[in-house]
Amino acid sequence: MPRGLRAILLPGLDGTGRLFDPLLTELPNDLLAKVVSYPTDAILEYAALERLIEVALPKHDPFIIVAESFSGPLAIRLAARRMSGLIGLVLAGTFVQRPVPLPRAAITEYVLRLALSPLFVRYFLGGTDAPDALIGETLSALRSVSPAVLVHRARQALTVDVTTEFARCATPILYLQGTRDRLVRPRVVAHLRRLRADLACVPLDAPHFVFQRRPAEAADAIARFIASNRLDASIP
Repeated sequence: MPRGLRAILLPGLDGTGRLFDPLLTELPNDLLAKVVSYPTDAILEYAALERLIEVALPKHDPFIIVAESFSGPLAIRLAARRMSGLIGLVLAGTFVQRPVPLPRAAITEYVLRLALSPLFVRYFLGGTDAPDALIGETLSALRSVSPAVLVHRARQALTVDVTTEFARCATPILYLQGTRDRLVRPRVVAHLRRLRADLACVPLDAPHFVFQRRPAEAADAIARFIASNRLDASIP
């Protein structure tokens, strides 16, 4: 691992970053990881979150961005800008366009309250065989965020389109695909591969929560991605 290489981790819908703990324990010690958290009580557009992330990026060291689910479009937008120091992008369970065929208006606080149940989290996120501790931690993270904020983020995910930006990214991209993902279906990943023939895609036996259910395998894939692309060789 190149000395000084940093990993900027961007969280899923909850935005707290708390659910990255399993991955953090598995990442190589010489990859300096930093989790970016989003406000729990402020309704921010993708553009505002992008500015928040930009402030947290390293100023002098090379770095990769690791983004899951909701944050994928943010990472793609940043990568498309060809920011100085950014030398790789790792995506998991994410998308360039809305991942599920739901209208924006379908997401309301009432629907959200129904969704924030152990059954929903287990079926769509953690997997039916997920440990109770993971389900509990996920619910705790989601419930720590204002319902209005969660609704707004979900609606943004249903209207975002970073197709052009994804095709324009100049950095190598790794996509970690949960083969049992019930939110981001195989057709979404197939679309990404059509957009980018050079996309490195690693399937993992996991639900939507790739980093939480397969942290060791995900960390190994990230380390191999860094090594195979010789991301320490040059910095834009």
